[in-house]
This record gives sequence, C-alpha cells and structure tokens, in this order.
Amino acid sequence: MEMEFVKYYDIGLNLFCRQFPEPEKIINDAKADGVCCILTGTDMKEN
Repeated sequence: MEMEFVKYYDIGLNLFCRQFPEPEKIINDAKADGVCCILTGTDMKEN
C-alpha cells in the first residue's frame, strides 16, 4: 500500500497585510499544488 503524504505550509496572518495584495491567490495556488496551509499569528487587527 502506498502512503500519501500531506504537505503543510505555515503562513503567518501577515499574509493579509498590504504587502501581499492577493492572499486568496497565494492560498489557492498552494492548494492547487497539494499544500495545506496553516494560518498562524496573533490578532488580524494588528497586521
């Protein structure tokens, strides 16, 4: 039986700052490549 591995990428909440104008595209591109994103950070209001 072949094991399937899941790739995870830890993304900080700063992904939703102005320096990243298209955060949804970044997440969708990761998903299309089979990468599961885990959003980490503090408070979105601080970013």
